[in-house]
Amino acid sequence: MRYEPTAKQLEKWSAKPPEMPSDDEFKTRWMKAHNGKVTGWGMGKRDWVALHANDHLTQTVDYNLGLWQGRVDAARGETAQPTPNYHTNPYDHGYYSGYNSFASFWQGFDKNARQQFTQKYVG
Repeated sequence: MRYEPTAKQLEKWSAKPPEMPSDDEFKTRWMKAHNGKVTGWGMGKRDWVALHANDHLTQTVDYNLGLWQGRVDAARGETAQPTPNYHTNPYDHGYYSGYNSFASFWQGFDKNARQQFTQKYVG
């Protein structure tokens, strides 16, 4: 059984992740925050990368389709094996995450949402 995203989900998932600013932009930001000193601007870049490291992988339609498909398969009791592309392929990364986090995800559903999900995807 394939997961069918809603139009609202597809719209939300289609948002583009933030583009990394240029080195000059990082330097300018650093200077504004540190009284005109440019020394250490690389730490600002490092912090930005740490904050947005997974954005290009997790903020994609493929990742979210995989995430929800993993949840559907976990609800149906199907077994999942991680693929070698787990860290580079957005769909595989999402699937693995959705499948493995299904138990905690399921606890967050209210009774009505659980019933609808179960009727549509579990049978």
